[in-house]
Amino acid sequence: IMSIPAMYKFLDKIVLIENLFNSLYTKQQKNEQEQARQQHAKHVADYEKKIKPECEVSSFVDLLFAGTVHIGSFEGLVNEISAKCKAQNIRVVSSSGAKGKKIER
Repeated sequence: IMSIPAMYKFLDKIVLIENLFNSLYTKQQKNEQEQARQQHAKHVADYEKKIKPECEVSSFVDLLFAGTVHIGSFEGLVNEISAKCKAQNIRVVSSSGAKGKKIER
């Protein structure tokens, strides 16, 4: 990330887009989504009850710093998931243009 102000501007636009989607989300669409969840994702409620990891940061810069501090454990998780996918013949497509310095701090 070369420009923190550009990232803030980008994130602000993401929030505006999400608010627009929320304003256009109809009752019928909500009902269709709930029916699809009942049919295809019966265990979502169990997942949603589980404790979620949290990272309390006050700014995007702090979040970036936390990410660089914990890059090793995150890469370990990604490698474990990749290995399980490979063992189950699940093809994983990796096309992200985002690159980090991969420097554990």
